[in-house]
Amino acid sequence: MTNRSFEQVSALLDDAIADTREQAQQLDTLLSDNEAQQVWARYALYGRVLKGEATAQAPADISAMVAARIRQEAKPSQVVQGRFGKQRMARWLRPAGSVAIAASVALVAVLTVQQSQPVTPEQSVEPAFATNPLGGRSPVSYNTVLQQNAPSEAERAQQLRVLQSYMLDHSQQLQLSLQAQQLNEQSEAETEAAAPQKDDN
Repeated sequence: MTNRSFEQVSALLDDAIADTREQAQQLDTLLSDNEAQQVWARYALYGRVLKGEATAQAPADISAMVAARIRQEAKPSQVVQGRFGKQRMARWLRPAGSVAIAASVALVAVLTVQQSQPVTPEQSVEPAFATNPLGGRSPVSYNTVLQQNAPSEAERAQQLRVLQSYMLDHSQQLQLSLQAQQLNEQSEAETEAAAPQKDDN
């Protein structure tokens, strides 16, 4: 280091640098230069001694010793898996999947039952209450009877068959998912029971 460098370290220690940009530059230089760090430590010790703040046992720089000890430590041979592994997550996702399937089947069933007849181009869909009569039509009254297009018996029977087939498929899917869940839980229990036996050996 040059005499100028020693002066800059001393000025930085005394907080005598007014320009913040120059101060930041000096700090960067100090952090990257080992010799400058040693000079900083000596100057700080001199300052404590002159002010009467120094103790007989000044704190030593132990960072090098700690880094060496960390490098010497053995690396872990086994990584401990957290409590929420893939199997535990799957255990929570299966019921959610069953609920999603049930909701989908219910939605399809409701939409199928609600569709009574498709609207043909000849038929016009009119609002129940017209506020402005158009083209010679009579004004709307509360006594007007609207025709309802009720499904025929054959259409109802067809809709009932479709709905029953959806419900049957859903119950079969639910039974299969419950059986799979029970088999997975049994295999997990057997695996967990076998693990302590291996540890004992």
